[in-house]
Amino acid sequence: MNQENKAIIFDVGGVLLDYDRDNLLNNISRMCDKHTRSETVASLINGLELSRGVNTPKTLYDELKVNHGLSTSFEELANYWNGGLSGRDWVADLLADLSTQTTLIILSDTNAMHWDHITDNILDLNLFSHVFVSHQSGMMKDSRAIFDLVIEKIDFEPAQLLFIDDTLSNTMHASDSGMAIHHFSDKNEMLFAICEHLEN
Repeated sequence: MNQENKAIIFDVGGVLLDYDRDNLLNNISRMCDKHTRSETVASLINGLELSRGVNTPKTLYDELKVNHGLSTSFEELANYWNGGLSGRDWVADLLADLSTQTTLIILSDTNAMHWDHITDNILDLNLFSHVFVSHQSGMMKDSRAIFDLVIEKIDFEPAQLLFIDDTLSNTMHASDSGMAIHHFSDKNEMLFAICEHLEN
């Protein structure tokens, strides 16, 4: 099977870019009253289901301001929140090179604010043939369903797909759908997995 009949599906945060979630939560909690801990902010974000698109980041801002003493503007909150995301210096060249060899796809659990920041400042979406993000689809990688949907929407068989993610449970759901998987922890190990996928 040649490379034109293969595709690579990338997670974004933790793979194509750095995502310091703990620092992000701590920064937001420090802008609130003294009783608001980072765990409180995390619970609120999860409860609002921002990554499923159930609520928007503005809903989070209003909740923090009214009930947790948030003392900043929405724009300042956005800057702090997006500050947890940063590009990796090797990613742009890697994606540019891979895009000439095979099909690239994004599958990411994210929210509208983060996604706008990522697409405006970090990633070139022109390199990807398909983009699946949770706040638009309403589906996350915490079950097999989103992987089955991806397979349904693109012109590849599951075995032709390599899914790369830094969360082990996500890769297990992808494997259940028939995809090849790589649990990301190291750039060089990922490159080996990509080469193996494209050459076999």
